[in-house]
Amino acid sequence: MKRLRIQLFFLLIINCIVIASLSSTDLSDKKPIKKNSLANESIIIDLDSNKDYLNILIQELGDNDVLIIGEEHNDTRGHEITLKIFQELSNKYPLTLSLEMLEWHQQISTNEYLEGKISESAYLNDSKFWSNFKKDYFPMIKWAKDNQIPVICANPPRKYANAVARQGLKAYKNFPEEPRLYPLPQNLLRDRNSIYESKLKDLFQAHGSHMSVEHTILAQNFWDAGMTEKIASHQLITGRKVLHLNGRFHSDYGLGVAHRLKKSGIRTLTMTLLQEAIKTETERKIADFLIFTNKPILKEDGKSD
Repeated sequence: MKRLRIQLFFLLIINCIVIASLSSTDLSDKKPIKKNSLANESIIIDLDSNKDYLNILIQELGDNDVLIIGEEHNDTRGHEITLKIFQELSNKYPLTLSLEMLEWHQQISTNEYLEGKISESAYLNDSKFWSNFKKDYFPMIKWAKDNQIPVICANPPRKYANAVARQGLKAYKNFPEEPRLYPLPQNLLRDRNSIYESKLKDLFQAHGSHMSVEHTILAQNFWDAGMTEKIASHQLITGRKVLHLNGRFHSDYGLGVAHRLKKSGIRTLTMTLLQEAIKTETERKIADFLIFTNKPILKEDGKSD
């Protein structure tokens, strides 16, 4: 009995030591790593100090299907950064390039150029391009051609979008009986209580458009739906990752094309290229990644780096 009491005594001491050691461990240091999302702040990339940003993007895209880069169309340095990102990602993954700057009807001539069937001059003279297309976007097409990378002409034809902006969904009555020429009307369905809807109303009312604001919002959804259809169908069928470039309003705050892709089950990252540093806390949620192309990043105290 005495021996049993001694054994129990030592067991009790050992148990107390174990409990004490566990309680002294600082578990507060073992915080889970937060995955960046639109609910949190963006990952801000300073190109001058963060030389490893391309590796960060490569790693993040590994777990996603699409990277949307939202730009300001007159941002020359932003175009250079986008080309560099495209080149690096295409060296790492089977990648497809998707451009808002090209319309559905330009897909045939784009494919002909990529396949070497027509010359550069023949391609550039085949149809009407954006005024800065040759300088700012064609270098991406050339890289795609040289490296056998598919290109999606993502934007539905402007003439149909303009018709929707003037007439609303009634415009579909006069469209050709070939639905592959434009996004289906049911894909233009809107959430009238959404943040996106509010932003569109504020934007178009501020511009004082002579067209109905309701119809203009429909036209914006027409573009978003069209780009989403092309990106999603290509990604799901081929399994390739997609880098999609559009004006930032189509993807900021995870709205527009980004929202539609995620709703379709496409794992989507967003990046926004800004010419000026952010000025409000709300702007810290614009995208998963932010790159400032012209000015230094503002610190919390309002001073620049």
